[in-house]
Amino acid sequence: MCTPACRTGPGASSVPDAWEGLPFCTKREDVHITFRGRQYEGRLVAEADVPPRPLVIIIHNFQGLKTFDEQVAEYMARIGYVGLAIDTYGDAVPKERRPWPVDEKDVVPYMNMCFSEHFKTQNDWEGSRQLLKLWLE
Repeated sequence: MCTPACRTGPGASSVPDAWEGLPFCTKREDVHITFRGRQYEGRLVAEADVPPRPLVIIIHNFQGLKTFDEQVAEYMARIGYVGLAIDTYGDAVPKERRPWPVDEKDVVPYMNMCFSEHFKTQNDWEGSRQLLKLWLE
């Protein structure tokens, strides 16, 4: 059974409390790629020791890849798919800056940072296709 202590540190599970104690043998893998000089992180989740299954790609909202997206990948694995939560911003929006700001004065700069990268990604069709292809390799 997963306890709060098993959710800390590198490679820790992003399993919500509601899943505690449920039988499920998973393979969780942090995936790192480099594209156009940027570092990108993702999370691959699959049931261990089963035949190949269809892949579901989870793409984040404007904030970038977060724990929620990793939990969706976990959910996909639990219902019979392989979940791959991918990042399309890379280190342009640092992972530690992706959660919503606590201080109200930080909200506008935060939104500017996230939406700026979002619009760059959305308007670079060729780059987006290349990045997606790299994630699938």
